[in-house]
Amino acid sequence: LGTLYSEALGLAGLEVRAVDADEAVRAGLVEAARENDMIARIGAAR
Repeated sequence: LGTLYSEALGLAGLEVRAVDADEAVRAGLVEAARENDMIARIGAAR
């Protein structure tokens, strides 16, 4: 199904990038934790 969507979007002239969903979710969770001051940003003073 993903291939079908990718081909349809390609025909519409849209760029499609394959991503690792698990990695994307982890990155989002880490960023949310930073924004909520649950973990410090690298190089940021507290």
